[in-house]
Amino acid sequence: MRPLARLFAIVAAALWLETGIASSAEGSLVLQTPTGLNPGDSFRFVFVTDGIHDATSTNIADYDSFVNAEAAGATYNGLVVDWLAVASTDSADAIDHIAQSTTPVYLSDGTLVATTTTIEGLWSGSILHPIDLDLAGNPADPVFFVWTGTNPGGTGFGGALGTATPQTGSSTDSDGAWISSGRSPSGDLRNLYGISTVLTVATEVDTDADGIADSADNCQLVPNADQRDTNADGFGNLCDADLDDDCAINFVDLGLMKSVFFGADADADLDGNGSVNFVDLGLMKGMYFQPPGPSGVTNACAEGAADPR
Repeated sequence: MRPLARLFAIVAAALWLETGIASSAEGSLVLQTPTGLNPGDSFRFVFVTDGIHDATSTNIADYDSFVNAEAAGATYNGLVVDWLAVASTDSADAIDHIAQSTTPVYLSDGTLVATTTTIEGLWSGSILHPIDLDLAGNPADPVFFVWTGTNPGGTGFGGALGTATPQTGSSTDSDGAWISSGRSPSGDLRNLYGISTVLTVATEVDTDADGIADSADNCQLVPNADQRDTNADGFGNLCDADLDDDCAINFVDLGLMKSVFFGADADADLDGNGSVNFVDLGLMKGMYFQPPGPSGVTNACAEGAADPR
């Protein structure tokens, strides 16, 4: 057996027997719509950071930059979410900085924290649930208090960030202590709260959150914002390992991939990186004995449909 064929056979067998290599590089967190919201509804997410920061700056933009970095490019409905620090400095009160709105506020797991960001909701003196999860839904460390520089009414009076001993909040409390539970030297390192700008539930379903509505998405379950479809059959390459176009992914397709392995065949290059390799083989494994897709556009496998090519 030739060296390339032998290598292909060994790795192919390993992929089928073991858990397999990842089908794509790990991406940013994709946030999901909280249960109970409908298309067109507005809402916001809130979280407590994993990372810690001091409170010496008097510039609120420094804290906004920190919570955005902690969110690490998290997306909702295919778009990167912008975040604001729930915090006050001498020149910016939290209630004004995050803006008052009648939109509800949720943790990333869908738990309701407040019905609004007004004095009847977030700034009423209590919230419905502690802000005790990071953006991925993991519990916050209860040992660390959170920098807020803010009193329960949403202003910096009493110890804003950038002063000697700013106010801190508690991620384990839902009464006024969530935002104002004590004070601490500004050089200490602590977590912060981050809140999203106002988000809107999409009027059309986008199951894979790639910014393409299901009705127009050629890979409805796999994020592929570029909609790359090199054989123009109505299925994006990322969900189309059907190389012989018979609407079933099987050993014939495996043999076809083997024949172009380490080449640049566009159809077999499922991930679009310019080379047919073991990542593409791993993607094929995840589709084995299934049809390509699903796709929301006219495609070669739709019952009664004409081949779009």
